[in-house]
Amino acid sequence: MGLLLAVAPAARARLMCMPASQDAHLELVQVRATTTPYRLAVFARGDPMSWMVKVTGQWEIRSPMDLARAAGIALPHHGVFLDIGASFGYHSVLFAKHGFQVIAVEPLLKNQLALFANLCMNAELLGVVKPVHVGVTSARAVPANMSCTIPEGAVSRTQDARMQCSSAPWTCSNYNRMRSNAKLRCTDLEVTTVDHVLRRVGPRTVDVVRISSSDPGKECDILEGAQGLFHRYRPRLVLWSARYDNVTSCFSRLAEAHGYRTASLDNSDSRRQRPVQGAQYSRVLYLTDDDLEGVPRRGGS
Repeated sequence: MGLLLAVAPAARARLMCMPASQDAHLELVQVRATTTPYRLAVFARGDPMSWMVKVTGQWEIRSPMDLARAAGIALPHHGVFLDIGASFGYHSVLFAKHGFQVIAVEPLLKNQLALFANLCMNAELLGVVKPVHVGVTSARAVPANMSCTIPEGAVSRTQDARMQCSSAPWTCSNYNRMRSNAKLRCTDLEVTTVDHVLRRVGPRTVDVVRISSSDPGKECDILEGAQGLFHRYRPRLVLWSARYDNVTSCFSRLAEAHGYRTASLDNSDSRRQRPVQGAQYSRVLYLTDDDLEGVPRRGGS
């Protein structure tokens, strides 16, 4: 123990928290999205978000206040942040450091390893961020009798991994045998809906939500399995990406059905007018105090 304590803090964090597996390919960088910088593990290659955090110390937002500023409403001082598609935890850690309880839903094993490393290095957040290792979609998209995997090594980008499901026993070993590639990285996956995750975790409220899919354009399926989220919890702010036309249409229908307004994410630095990278497609659904007047927000099943 004495030898470990003699190691510099950054090196000690690497020794204690970074996954031993070389498949993770993680490196430590400094995040400069808050007044007090902190360290995160990001992917060393193949992931645009990781690269931008490494180069600029930021991605999409500098602070949860960026969402409230775009919507013109006050951000709750505390509450619950639901991060769907949490990746290595940039948004989850950022919200947790601003006083939010976090539910971090992430299907990819290598992203989960990175998220655990980041909670280890920011140990004050252990118990504040709850990782949930499942894939989320609609009940229609994946019936109960199907099993699923994510062949993570089949794609070049870290976050673009498409779920494979079958009524046959669909395990990673079967997948690799079918593809004659025993070295393909793969994750056996529980697939469910957002509403089922919320029933399992049981938060009293859900105040802010981010929705990002590891299978690009599949956010519509996630929304279909999250109707209870918007009926029961009525989150004030929802962050999403308008990169795909079909996704934009789905969020537009959601906004109309549940009374949400829409704003573009404006996180330009007022001193330098320099937006944070990754926000060009970002949109925010929001509810004002008037929108919420007389509408109870309740959790539970």
